[in-house]
Amino acid sequence: MATDKTQYVRGEIVKLKVTNNLDTPIWYIGYSQRDLVFWELERAQSEGWQSMDFRLPAIEGDREACRIILYEQPVGVVTELKPHSDLLYEWNQKICPFKTVTEPFGPETIERGKYRFAFRYSLVTVKSEDVEAEPWKRPIDLGETKVVYSNEFVLE
Repeated sequence: MATDKTQYVRGEIVKLKVTNNLDTPIWYIGYSQRDLVFWELERAQSEGWQSMDFRLPAIEGDREACRIILYEQPVGVVTELKPHSDLLYEWNQKICPFKTVTEPFGPETIERGKYRFAFRYSLVTVKSEDVEAEPWKRPIDLGETKVVYSNEFVLE
């Protein structure tokens, strides 16, 4: 998992690439909603890395807007990344921080600092049990997960 550069100026596109170098598929949670993504973002703090909580902007017509949408579980589906293939993502540094609002609001450019991406995946999938009694469960879910981190990068 790597970004195309280690330093970005404000508003520059950050290109993320996840490569499966294995001879077997890996599995991750993918989303059809534009404001949810397969990666997490962590920021360097004095006491270590801290996970960031936000959503990405949704596209409304020809502009980006923030809507805090609370989805019912399950959100996302188990998605395959085939052996020796790549997963690409381009991010414009815009985020929708969590806050109490009654109207859509404009996205914000993320604060300057040092960051890294995190990607949670599994080598196996498992069939969920008792889905009828617990409908929030995914019918198929990730088995034991691992986390891989990108290189560190700076947003200036």
